[in-house]
Amino acid sequence: METREIHVGQFYLKKDGSDVRQVLSINDGNVFWQGYNYRDGSPHTNFTCSLGYFATWAGRKLSEDEQARMQVNRAFDKLQEEERRMQQIALASTSNDDLPAEVRKRGLIE
Repeated sequence: METREIHVGQFYLKKDGSDVRQVLSINDGNVFWQGYNYRDGSPHTNFTCSLGYFATWAGRKLSEDEQARMQVNRAFDKLQEEERRMQQIALASTSNDDLPAEVRKRGLIE
């Protein structure tokens, strides 16, 4: 596929027909995507790659019927869980001195 054919929100099937990726965002020539199993629609990894690489990976856009099989809500739930997990890691690794400074910076306390 051509890079101009890749759009946010669309689903693309790998050239060998085994895997699906949904484009979540495109920024600075990089694509952030959510992966799905083509056969059962179950979500798996999400990652970032260059727009050029994504275009060479993609064989075609999914049809509306194929898109409907993808478990988008389950993928969204997994992304939210991952975000919460990353927030907990960030908080746990932040020093006690830095936490009040961040709260003040955000205007939550004076």
